[in-house]
Amino acid sequence: MCDKDGNIWLGTRNSGVYVSDVVKLGCRPIYKTDTGESLQSSIVKRFAQTSDGIVWVATQTMGLLRYDPASNLLSKGPKGLSAKRILSVCADGENLWASSQDKLYKIQPSSGSFEQFELYRVETIFRMSSGRIFAGALGGLYEWNREKHTMELRLPLEDKGMIVSMAEDAHGLLWCDTFSAGVFRFDPNSLSQKESYFLNEEEYGTGEMKSSVYTDKRLGIWVTGRDGVLYHFDDLSSRFEHFDRSNTEHFPVASIMSALSDGTGKLWLGTTSGIAIFDINGKKVTTVPLSRSRLLNENFSEAALALQDGTMLFGFRDGFVRISPTLFASQENTPTIITELTVDGKPVYPTDNKWGIDRNVNITKVIRLPASQNSFSLSFSQPGWNAGPAYCILEGVDQRNRDFSSTMRSNFYSVPPGTYTLKISGHNSIKVVIEPPFWGSAIGIALIACAFLMVLFSSVILVYRWEERKRQEEAAMFKKKQNEEFLRNLETYVTKNLEDENFNVDALAEGLFMSRSTLTRRMKTLIDMTPIDYIKEKRMSVAKELLEEGNLTVSEVASKVGFTYASYFSKCFKDAFGVPPTDVTRNYK
Repeated sequence: MCDKDGNIWLGTRNSGVYVSDVVKLGCRPIYKTDTGESLQSSIVKRFAQTSDGIVWVATQTMGLLRYDPASNLLSKGPKGLSAKRILSVCADGENLWASSQDKLYKIQPSSGSFEQFELYRVETIFRMSSGRIFAGALGGLYEWNREKHTMELRLPLEDKGMIVSMAEDAHGLLWCDTFSAGVFRFDPNSLSQKESYFLNEEEYGTGEMKSSVYTDKRLGIWVTGRDGVLYHFDDLSSRFEHFDRSNTEHFPVASIMSALSDGTGKLWLGTTSGIAIFDINGKKVTTVPLSRSRLLNENFSEAALALQDGTMLFGFRDGFVRISPTLFASQENTPTIITELTVDGKPVYPTDNKWGIDRNVNITKVIRLPASQNSFSLSFSQPGWNAGPAYCILEGVDQRNRDFSSTMRSNFYSVPPGTYTLKISGHNSIKVVIEPPFWGSAIGIALIACAFLMVLFSSVILVYRWEERKRQEEAAMFKKKQNEEFLRNLETYVTKNLEDENFNVDALAEGLFMSRSTLTRRMKTLIDMTPIDYIKEKRMSVAKELLEEGNLTVSEVASKVGFTYASYFSKCFKDAFGVPPTDVTRNYK
């Protein structure tokens, strides 16, 4: 269980209770408001801290929220602001800027009053050190004219994409990152665009899907990559250098959504597989897997903010987490707890029988299994948000250590009969005995030898075929369970993300923890469909069901299945079913 402070409590069968005090270790998750309203599926988009210390949280389903770092309380934002989908937020002294799907708001939190301007799809708002306010909208880059009290277009984007984030460098230039058209520099004084950088595969050996642009404490420019790469701009060469698994130790294999500098030469990265700490000088990464904290299976968003008190906020789909870098120290010798032993997919509990374990799995000294059940799995847990390395090795079977840091689980398949030593980081060693079948023991061999002389070679062939068939059946059953679980996870994950207009094959592959090519190959084999066809078919089938219920308009249904524009949804629907969605709605009314 998890208590209200975010601590993990683990109860064992006969070894007492373990507790992980994640708050004292520098991590405090925020999952609900002061009235108890859950942030589940709210999708935190941005943070902004006004001069009074209050943090404003932009969400996609709960509107603008107010977070007080001093009391650690999260509450609803300005009462008059009815928009539930807030795309971005920016502090301007004590005042606030926020944007919804089709409006831009200038808010005075102290009085609760606000002004609104018609400006479509403002994905990011940025205040420069000079006090100038810029907004990246669908049509281009806009600036707030304080004298005229209007938003003025400074740079039309046309077909260059949409600006999704901005940052200011040491030269006073504004860096703008687009969703799919590269990164460029903008000079606010001359109102002109400078160099553009396309971080593509041809020039940098990486893909083009970027996430956001950030500055460190020295105003150096960093770009996070959804392709699992981190980029840093070198002023001397006017080029970006990249960091990934190929040139950086322990670099996360995940999309990098956000980055914050703590002022000590470290960059804190929010990724789709947890928090990673990048040592800029040492070019080394320390990964903090989510499976070791209360933030189980969370994917971080592009929302990140360094607060005035030195703590950091990182947002994700169901809330956000506050981290204190000064309290966050890695533990090299964190204890490991064994939480479960499973054989053939079924948990094994202590018994007096000769097979299995004779006491709680966390303190057992021997695991004894028959040769017919020589495939087993162990599940682990490590108390503490900042646990150290996690690995095990079955000596005599494994050639190298098994790293279970991310999954907290290790599977052992078809272990040959024999006696082995299982070594686990942070845990006592366990003896694993796989008993040979009767015909493999000393007495069995003697009896089989006699039987061989009596019944000739046919008896040996019979035993061999029986064992082979049993192994094939076990292997086929295990493969079937794997495929059934994969298809369930596939349908659940796609259905859960249908409303996300940016949900695509890459996001699906990341969510299922596999590469795009592996996902495509597996889906083609099991259901003879590509991932993109599956997502499209799922969107259309869910849309048809919603239309037939007759409770939603075509536009509302389009939004529910991830389409921004109802016209494009109508086209896709007609291509799929031969009739426009309005006909379906009319027929079922």
